[in-house]
Amino acid sequence: LERNLNGLESVFGTMTPQMEEFTAQAYTMGLSQNEAAKASVFLGSVLKQSGFAIEDTAFLTKNLISLATDLSIVFGYDVQEALLGMTALFRGEYDPIEKFGVAMKQSQIDSEQAALGLAHLTGSQERFAEQLIRVRFLFQNAQDSMGSFQQQSSSLFVQQQILEAQMGNLAAQIGGPLIQSFSFLINQIRPLIEQLGPALLQILLQLQPVIMTLVANKEQLADRVLTVV
Repeated sequence: LERNLNGLESVFGTMTPQMEEFTAQAYTMGLSQNEAAKASVFLGSVLKQSGFAIEDTAFLTKNLISLATDLSIVFGYDVQEALLGMTALFRGEYDPIEKFGVAMKQSQIDSEQAALGLAHLTGSQERFAEQLIRVRFLFQNAQDSMGSFQQQSSSLFVQQQILEAQMGNLAAQIGGPLIQSFSFLINQIRPLIEQLGPALLQILLQLQPVIMTLVANKEQLADRVLTVV
């Protein structure tokens, strides 16, 4: 984690505090801080080298990582595959991102560049223009998937992803000796959740009226508990 956080500073400079806060909150997207920082460094370096200003690099990096989590849940692939598909896209390789519903060809990029009157550009200016068009086409083509992770926030799968991310953050904070123990615990809990999930859901649904009553009367309940104690 420390290495990837140092990488954030190398890539994002003055925007580092903002990116650190983003990675710290990435568990809400099912990513540990380490995973989010690693992805941010990778994507950010590509965008920065393409000519984007540092503010735009930070803004796009956050939105691209968020989009990757949406694409992964819609199309059933690991989020890392979506991130790799994006980086391939920015290298001019379009096949990896197609399995996420994003169809794009270099001929489309060239046509759009000509339509915008940018066909005369060369070198770094041409590369920057191409990346701008790729980013725009990516978000346009993936529009139907945007926001899907948050929309499914109550699903068992999403809650599992968030739990794993939080456990990953906790393990990183605790450090070396306990990481293997936490990994073992997560691996043991995951199949149990998958097996018991539907049954637990039914139990929770049956208990919902009781829970809502307790919440509504939490102050009275707290007073009684304190009286007993």
